[in-house]
Amino acid sequence: MFTNKESKPLWLDIVFIYAVFVLFGLVILKPVADRHIVSTAKYELTAIEHVMDQLREKLGYLTSARITSLSCEEVTTLLRSEVFKSDVIKEIGLFRPSGEVYCTSSDLGNSFYLYKTIMDRLHENGVTLSYTKSKMTDERSVFLMFLGESKHGVSVVIPPRYIQRLLERSEDGVFYDVEVISRKIAERSDDSLGIDVFAQESKYYPLGIKLHTYTGYYIHYFVTHIWIGLLLGGIVSVVRVRYRQSKVSDATLESALQNALIDGEIEAYYQPIVNSQDRTIVGCESLVRWKSASQGMISPGIFIPLAEELGLVDDIADLVLASAIDMLTKNPELFEQRYISINISRSQILRKEFVYRILHDLKPQPHIARKLVFEITEEINFSSEERQILREHLEQISKIGLRVAIDDFGTGYSGLDFIRQYTFDVIKIDRVFVNSLGSDSTLIPLLQSMKGIANSFNMSVIVEGVEEERQVKILAELGFNHIQGFYYFKPMPKQELLTLLGQSPLNESHSKK
Repeated sequence: MFTNKESKPLWLDIVFIYAVFVLFGLVILKPVADRHIVSTAKYELTAIEHVMDQLREKLGYLTSARITSLSCEEVTTLLRSEVFKSDVIKEIGLFRPSGEVYCTSSDLGNSFYLYKTIMDRLHENGVTLSYTKSKMTDERSVFLMFLGESKHGVSVVIPPRYIQRLLERSEDGVFYDVEVISRKIAERSDDSLGIDVFAQESKYYPLGIKLHTYTGYYIHYFVTHIWIGLLLGGIVSVVRVRYRQSKVSDATLESALQNALIDGEIEAYYQPIVNSQDRTIVGCESLVRWKSASQGMISPGIFIPLAEELGLVDDIADLVLASAIDMLTKNPELFEQRYISINISRSQILRKEFVYRILHDLKPQPHIARKLVFEITEEINFSSEERQILREHLEQISKIGLRVAIDDFGTGYSGLDFIRQYTFDVIKIDRVFVNSLGSDSTLIPLLQSMKGIANSFNMSVIVEGVEEERQVKILAELGFNHIQGFYYFKPMPKQELLTLLGQSPLNESHSKK
């Protein structure tokens, strides 16, 4: 069982994390909420402007010469029709360039003049708004007035309640003032209670809008968006929990891994390499597995990096090598035409002691050395001094008949330079060039070039990570016959391998396991 050695309870960490994110949310959400209000004010103002623009576009024809040449009696029916069809318009009036309103939708012959200030704004901008009492209804209304090319104009009466309806969509806890020429036409605010005021002015009309924010708005906005802070707090809490668990787990694993080497829980598994032409097993790769008595199988992705940190990776590699030599020695009849490949670490291949021991143990046994293949990963980086040492060591072990393979070929940046400088017997092509084989047309030319490189340097080729029958067929067509992967076999314990080797060539029941 894992034990937590930290004195502070985990729940205190989680409470602290959530408190930090909630407080951080309070600080951050205020300016965010303010920016939201500014956007809302712009949106509301644009909505009112859009209504005005639509009215001008719809009623612009009333300033044409065809309409202005008609008598008021002839035009009144048309004006009333426009009022009847619109949800916005209360009244429509037509006026001459002099400012005389000579015809309206409500009364025949009701003539009056627009104020001089209104006419001045019209002559300056071609359009204006006013908020005043209507001559037609004696009620305060919003007037939209605009001129046509002939300088005849249209006056449209819009009830303030319509503009109020447009603003009913405002946020909770937000109230507004709408002003036409600095006169409030609609308001739902109390300046003494508001926290902030956000104003927007129209560029096209003498129109402005002010949104007043109150405490309720910020509370509502915070409650609505606090889930973001809670979500982030939850993510950080999970990370924190995993971190603390990993610290305990790592400490436990370190001790467990060291004990596993002593207790024999670390053992070699073997994945057969198959000749797809005659379905015979030509060799196998030795892989390390940890079968914990308390936790079951532990992934190499977990304990190999840990072994590297603890300096145990060479001990594990030595164990795998010793197991392979032992199996070759005790089962010569099963390995007469077969080999075992072993992954060699960077530190091993560079250590003189390791190479000396290999030479000491295997030079008297050339029949064993010839059945071993050392795999060196292409991605390993060596300094210039280490490259010289590597060259010397590879030459020494090659002289006793031991072969060397370059593993994961094609995944690094120095593959070609690597095989040019050192003598390799085998290229092992990485699974990344196989996974999409059949669907990615660019892989075939790459594989063909790798095949050509191998032929040029007189190296054999093994393709790793093959899992599907179509991959086997395509690889066979390209001349790749030595296959390693789940399509044929998963890694297996020593005794299972020995039983299998006695049955080769394969029958259908043994493939696709």
